[in-house]
Amino acid sequence: MFNLEKSVGRRKDIQDHNSIASCNHCICASMHVIDVKSELKKCVVILRVMGQFFNLPGTLSACVDFCDPIDFSRFRQGAIFVALCVSTMLSAVFFQPALAAQSSVKKTTNASLSGWVSRVLSSNPELQSAQASIDAAEGGVRAADRALFSPELELDLERTDMNTRSAGISQTLDWSNKRGARTAVAKLKRQVIVAKYTALRQRLAADLLSAIAQWNTAKAVAGASEKQVALMDRFVSLAERRRQAGDLSQVDLDLAHLAASTAAFQQSEADTNLIRSNQSIASLTNGTDSIWPAFPDRLPAVDGQHIEPEIFLPEIPSIKMAQARIASARAGVKLNTLQKKADPTIGIRIGKEDSETLAGVTFSIPLFTRNRFKAEVDIANASVVQSAKEAANLRLKVRAEIQATARIYQNTRHTWMAWQTSGAPRLNQRTDTLNKLWQAGELRSTDYLVQLQQTLETEISAIEQRGRMWQAWINWLAASGQIDDWLAGDER
Repeated sequence: MFNLEKSVGRRKDIQDHNSIASCNHCICASMHVIDVKSELKKCVVILRVMGQFFNLPGTLSACVDFCDPIDFSRFRQGAIFVALCVSTMLSAVFFQPALAAQSSVKKTTNASLSGWVSRVLSSNPELQSAQASIDAAEGGVRAADRALFSPELELDLERTDMNTRSAGISQTLDWSNKRGARTAVAKLKRQVIVAKYTALRQRLAADLLSAIAQWNTAKAVAGASEKQVALMDRFVSLAERRRQAGDLSQVDLDLAHLAASTAAFQQSEADTNLIRSNQSIASLTNGTDSIWPAFPDRLPAVDGQHIEPEIFLPEIPSIKMAQARIASARAGVKLNTLQKKADPTIGIRIGKEDSETLAGVTFSIPLFTRNRFKAEVDIANASVVQSAKEAANLRLKVRAEIQATARIYQNTRHTWMAWQTSGAPRLNQRTDTLNKLWQAGELRSTDYLVQLQQTLETEISAIEQRGRMWQAWINWLAASGQIDDWLAGDER
């Protein structure tokens, strides 16, 4: 419950040694008498109602401002009080868009990128094929959990000097629980396939993120190149005017035309790279989406020098897949060991032999004298060793990749943040400064072109550096298995 007493100030703030006896009395001005406490209560209530009715989150902050101590003796005229109420309500109204904008920036950037990646992956044929493999593995688990042996029915009719008729039923028993071993192997194989699906999904997501990062970089470079061409065209136009006026030599004019041609060549190359980036995304999205999201400009920091790979290893899909293969191989050893054990068959038989009743019990068991299934067990044991060694080798590679990608990202991000702090503000004003100096005759045409080209090349280099930071971030996410977490807003 909101405390109206607190919203209008503390009790001691409304005391006056001469004219106020208690906090519940009115404040008497020279020309006008105002019950400040009562009026402020009304103001706060009005603000609260407006906040609820118009959905203004800034209203609460505006009301809380009344909690600070206020010297009520300054309210000599009613106009001051009215102005305070109006300004408070205006602050609540104008504070709302700022809060909404600040809270929506983080959400829209990652949400649009995450939604786009999920939408593209849902229609990816390769991922759909992997999902079908999971469905097949589910069927394999159900099939492995069915009974191994079914009962057998036997009917016998014999006509000699004695007529014999009999019927019997037999059942082979799963004496060593091979059914359970087969089910365990099938479940572990399903885990391998699920981990493979997760690894494929993250790889495809990384490819999509890389493609969208390259497209954003190519788009920005193309925009910078287009601006460079516009600047060079304007420079050529001004140079021709100055040449006609006799203020510029023919050599400088020719240099201006050559610089404009060079800028046009660079723009053509930038447009070509942009077209290739478009083609790359279109091939990954199957041409189903024409609106592509922007890549976030601000990315979190990673301490590449003190990274702990062991934290990420258990959640990496390739590591999970390797561990599942080891467990599946061990389950295969158990299954092949159980195959060495014979399963007995028992049965009953009843019938007639002439007028005599015939009844009997049968029991049979195979004798593994010619094949003891030892070779199958040896193969399964070798598979366990192979899977364990492959998993150990994979852990070494993944650990090294995590450390390397973290350091590379830390380096590229540090360079980009340094540029944002020191270089970017100067670059934005340099082009206009150079143009003013050249038109004023304080800078020669040759120096102007050299410095202008250097400025534009620096701008393009900065864009490419941002692209390298993006790619390093994607590589780090892929190496540490955090692509899905980052897209979901839960990056560790």
